[in-house]
Amino acid sequence: MKNWTNLHNHTVYSILDGHGSIEKYLERAKALGMLGIATTDHGNIHSWLDFYDAGHAIGVKPILGSEFYQARKTRFDRDQEERSGPSKNEWEQRGPYHITILAKNNVGYHNLIKMSSRAFTEGYYVKPRVDHDLIQQHSEGIIILSGCLNGEVSQALLRNDYSTALKHAATMQGIVGKENYFIEIQNHGIEEQIKIIPDLIKIANSIGAKIVPSGDCHYVHQHDSHSHDVMLCVATNANVNTPGRFSFSGDKFYLQSYDEMSSVFSDEWLKNTMHVNDMIDVNLNFGEIHFPDFPIPTKETSAQYFERLAWDGLKKRYGDIIPANIIDRANYEMRVVKEMGFSEYFLVVSDLVKWAKDNKIRVGWGRGSAAGSILSYAFDITNLDPIRFGLMFERFLVEGRKSMPDIDLDFDDRHRDRVIEYAKSKYGDDRVAHICTFNRTGARQSLRDSARALGYDFISGDKIAKLVPIPILGVAKSLTECMDDNEFKKEYSSSSDSKRIVDTAFGLEGLVRQTGIHAAGIVISKEALTSYLPTMQKGVDKPVVTQWDMGRVEQCGLLKIDFLGLRNLGVIDQCIKIVEKRTNKKIILDDIPLDDESTYRELCKGNAMGVFQLESAGMRELMIQMQPRSIQDIMALISLYRPGPMGSGMDKLYIDRKNGKAKISYVHEKMEDALGSSLGIMLYQEDVLAVARSLAGFSASEADDLRKVIGKKQMDKIAKIRKSFVTGCINNSGL
Repeated sequence: MKNWTNLHNHTVYSILDGHGSIEKYLERAKALGMLGIATTDHGNIHSWLDFYDAGHAIGVKPILGSEFYQARKTRFDRDQEERSGPSKNEWEQRGPYHITILAKNNVGYHNLIKMSSRAFTEGYYVKPRVDHDLIQQHSEGIIILSGCLNGEVSQALLRNDYSTALKHAATMQGIVGKENYFIEIQNHGIEEQIKIIPDLIKIANSIGAKIVPSGDCHYVHQHDSHSHDVMLCVATNANVNTPGRFSFSGDKFYLQSYDEMSSVFSDEWLKNTMHVNDMIDVNLNFGEIHFPDFPIPTKETSAQYFERLAWDGLKKRYGDIIPANIIDRANYEMRVVKEMGFSEYFLVVSDLVKWAKDNKIRVGWGRGSAAGSILSYAFDITNLDPIRFGLMFERFLVEGRKSMPDIDLDFDDRHRDRVIEYAKSKYGDDRVAHICTFNRTGARQSLRDSARALGYDFISGDKIAKLVPIPILGVAKSLTECMDDNEFKKEYSSSSDSKRIVDTAFGLEGLVRQTGIHAAGIVISKEALTSYLPTMQKGVDKPVVTQWDMGRVEQCGLLKIDFLGLRNLGVIDQCIKIVEKRTNKKIILDDIPLDDESTYRELCKGNAMGVFQLESAGMRELMIQMQPRSIQDIMALISLYRPGPMGSGMDKLYIDRKNGKAKISYVHEKMEDALGSSLGIMLYQEDVLAVARSLAGFSASEADDLRKVIGKKQMDKIAKIRKSFVTGCINNSGL
């Protein structure tokens, strides 16, 4: 059977240049009968793990690569020749060349990770750039295609410099070996492409290289060309009517079938693409943990040292004679932590907290799931007793499931960077980095972008954008969902301009608009980060950031910690110093009682200006209604003052039950033990865990699955879990 595979595709991670989503590329490749397909985004490898997982899931071999930017001289040169400039098309921009490089095997996979990272850290100048030297250093296990019209070979031919083109091709072939270098030929009907094809064939024959045809795909289907063109307007701050704007010639930059390609290229050349496909053998395995090595100051193992510090910390918290229930809880947590191999995690995190406190940097009392661990309390990572406040360890770690632990650390925002620098000095600059985020275009932004790119004034786009319904439970509406809104649909149906803006916006929604830096996430690794994942640095004065997002960082088995800078901690610190200076009294925060009546009297009046999480007008109004008298009431207030509870009326029901205006009731008698403290209402994530286990007989891991999908609002997964929940309730509780 005749077949081919395209080795040159730009997904949405070729930011505002590639239009096709990973899923659509793979679905189309599957429909065309392709056995494999490549991802080759411009200058980065953001898409790799998403593409790898999705490819295997759909049954199409994922070929991992990148269209690297290649310096015209060396990656260290910084001059006008190396800077790309505005032009009507890609191959006249000057600046760096383009070169297509694929991972042949696992060695090549790791080499391209290092190459991509160094292109940023060593070669960044407007674009991240590689050069011959860098490719040479990481040449094992990679396959190189000569590239598109902007490749060094093609550029020389466009200058009518055949000898230089031949020299470039021969040099690169010498770097990776004859069997790993291919002459790439493209034909989208562009005059320049057609002009150089004879010379490309001649070069291939001269050096004994095989020819592989490719489509320079920037979108999946031919009908996507308009959306792609509008996207280019967004990227270049132009509109479709701008004279001489950057654009692509024609509408042939889509994923084509074998029949379409064979009408332009020979069967032998197309067969060569399958030869490359067969050469690819990348098999990734995740599951190992690569936490940094914590230096143990004694001759103990890390597990022994961890256990000793844990018991020392528990004695400090609970006294020399530790209560039996505390011992049981601690033994359980220690067993789970050691079985999962997370002992060093606690050592690393507690050391960061200790260093901050030793250096007079105020640290928060604890937030998130880690506060449910008595070991976090023992190691002084948190300052909240999980037993006293009924917090569950299973929100942090679940026995039998090796999910990565997650600890959020609050630091005085004035000194957050000092703590990060300490981590770098302890574990190495090359082992600590910030974590990347991807900012995607939502419904409102896509409508405004659409209007601007189509040449409409701001008001036209803003009018329809303002009709997008507000998010519910933190979930924003998609354009498809907006069409179910009466007001939005009325504007769409009654105005031809609005209809055109909306129709065009559908092609912009969900695009990656830019990369960002996670507000708090820091990753720390055992070896150099580039042994596990790619990094990037857009300038010497910029931070080093992973090229993959938080989920993929965790998938790689790396330690991720949220270093949050909290302004209130700085305010508290300054207040304590002012009080001490004026009164000669030093306030010890941990000695402040949580049951001070005068404090609650003021809160009941709504006097909470300047109080963290309690100062907004809506919160103070809710506080007056509730009349809080304990720290548990404050906890309930903070949990109730959210879109979900307030939208469902849970806040009013809770307040009425607390103040005796409504009877406390339970759907089933088994729920009383689980929800007694929250007045029969599932207010906390711990309540969800408790109800799932008592009512449906869920295991700890099953209950945690339910908690996660509810918390992340994954409606498709909720529907799947519902069936087992209902069955469990019938079998376990007779419902």
